[in-house]
Amino acid sequence: MAISSAARSVALSLLAFLAAACSTYVPFDSSADLKTKFAGALGEQASTVEVPFALSPELEQWLTEHMKPAPDEQARVDAVLAFIFDELNLHYSLTPTYDAMGTYAAHQGNCLSFVNLFVVAVVGPLLGVWLRRRNATRPAFAARDRGAVIALGVTCALLLAGGIAHQPAVRGEAEDLRAQARAARSWFAHREPEGLRRASGAMTTWKAGEDLYRTCVPDARADREVCVYVATDQSPPAVTRDASGEPNSRLAGPYGDIVVVR
Repeated sequence: MAISSAARSVALSLLAFLAAACSTYVPFDSSADLKTKFAGALGEQASTVEVPFALSPELEQWLTEHMKPAPDEQARVDAVLAFIFDELNLHYSLTPTYDAMGTYAAHQGNCLSFVNLFVVAVVGPLLGVWLRRRNATRPAFAARDRGAVIALGVTCALLLAGGIAHQPAVRGEAEDLRAQARAARSWFAHREPEGLRRASGAMTTWKAGEDLYRTCVPDARADREVCVYVATDQSPPAVTRDASGEPNSRLAGPYGDIVVVR
């Protein structure tokens, strides 16, 4: 009888220990971990480095109050998407690239910002469901954290691979931009030297199409510009004056990528 009581006591103690061990899990704070690594690698300069996905305590508190626990993972994903598109009312903007807090404050972001948010908030939890199916003893919040880390790692690897594969195209476009700038500058120097002087040697360039650039300098009239189209699909590039005089900023619209070339 004494042995049975002792065994029961040991079993209860072991269960209590295991329960305490499970309850003391602390979610991984990737932002704090990165700041610590930055401090070790950069010293005092680490204070100037921002963690792009870090959240302020105020926003974390807001999310805690408004993002209530969902009955299942699908409901959680729906809640995250509703927060992004309904409550946050997030809109696309090509530039600038905001960090998490900047995106929240401006209610806009580009593809990179949205991919980071989507991977952490949606793909991570879905991977967490898969991880829990493989190991049912893993806490749900631990599985979500691990899923987010895996999703970010895979995303970074894919972006790196895509960037390496895209390098030849990037170098080719950079060379086209330099070639059209040389051709446009030569045209302005001979045909519109006053406009080139008004621009202090700078020109604005908008890529209007495949192998086609529109480059401008200021006109004597404040709301007009002297512009040429430069086709880089031939050598040397062909230069044709655009009679419209519309500024690049007006033709390119809010999503047009305009480059200042000196």
